[in-house]
Amino acid sequence: MNLLAALFMVQLLFIVGVGGVQDSELCISLGLSLQYLRMTVVCWLAAMCHHLYASVASIPRRDDPPTYLKYSLFAWGAPFVNLGVATFLQIREAASIWNVADLTPFNCW
Repeated sequence: MNLLAALFMVQLLFIVGVGGVQDSELCISLGLSLQYLRMTVVCWLAAMCHHLYASVASIPRRDDPPTYLKYSLFAWGAPFVNLGVATFLQIREAASIWNVADLTPFNCW
């Protein structure tokens, strides 16, 4: 269900922002949100594949809530950490993350 929620949010943000956003803060926020959600989708797919492999490779046990909690922390947290590091490095290099002069006028990302 979390994978579907992340996919839905990615599609919704893409549809909202595909026409081009003129405000620089909104443009950068939209780009960061899209990047975070796309990484979240990949992490949820990795968590689901790991769970499927663990279920098939070993003796099936009932799914306990701590396993789901670990998957959730990985799938929602790892992209957040990755995006935070990337944003920090961008701010450190360019001194301003809100500069959108290099981006095309039709799509802000």
